[in-house]
Amino acid sequence: MDKIARLLAERCLRSGIIREDALEWCVYSFEKRLVTFFTWAVLLGVGGILAGIIPTLVFTICLLYLRSCTNGYHASRYLSCLGLSVLMEAVCLLAAARLPQHGVLLPMLAADLVIWVLAPANDPRIHLSAREAELLRDSARRRLALLNGLYLLLALDPFFSNCVAAALIADAAALFAAKKDRRSTWKTEVCTMKNELKQLIQDCVQGVVDRDMAKRTPGCIGWFYQPARPVQKDEEE
Repeated sequence: MDKIARLLAERCLRSGIIREDALEWCVYSFEKRLVTFFTWAVLLGVGGILAGIIPTLVFTICLLYLRSCTNGYHASRYLSCLGLSVLMEAVCLLAAARLPQHGVLLPMLAADLVIWVLAPANDPRIHLSAREAELLRDSARRRLALLNGLYLLLALDPFFSNCVAAALIADAAALFAAKKDRRSTWKTEVCTMKNELKQLIQDCVQGVVDRDMAKRTPGCIGWFYQPARPVQKDEEE
């Protein structure tokens, strides 16, 4: 694909369509669109044979929608990338069709945690700045929440909800592989993951406690029992 894109870009340069300083960007633009078109054609063809066009579209669109913010593992060559993509699509679609709905729930929750903590992956081929990474992190978390909402909306159809869950699991696997591939920073990433998980739990627990401290009405679901509410200092005074 790189060779085809470069031939097209050089043809544009000779024809005066682009400036000389824009040659590499033109190569990048052509290659990105060629790869996207060819990959879509292959994945839709394979997925359509294995599971049907609609489930394949649900899985692929959800995965690409999330991966455009989370990034993840990238193969060094296009054919390797295509082969891994086809393999992942086949495994995910076949699993989505055969596994019961409750069978993917726990892996999906684990994928949510991995994406929330690790995204985005800063691949050397993209080299995100600190500001870009921060913006992508926020976008990835919003998209993660939207896809979890979509999963709940499709819960009445186990196959389609499983396709959404499979997209989340596939994205988390790509993120984990990207972090694993960077062995020199792996220990640092694990420590960061632990710290962010601890902060997330701390924020959730503290939020529950703060709401209970501010709430004056009884909060027991049962009829005849109310846990003893601690006395606050302003009440003692």
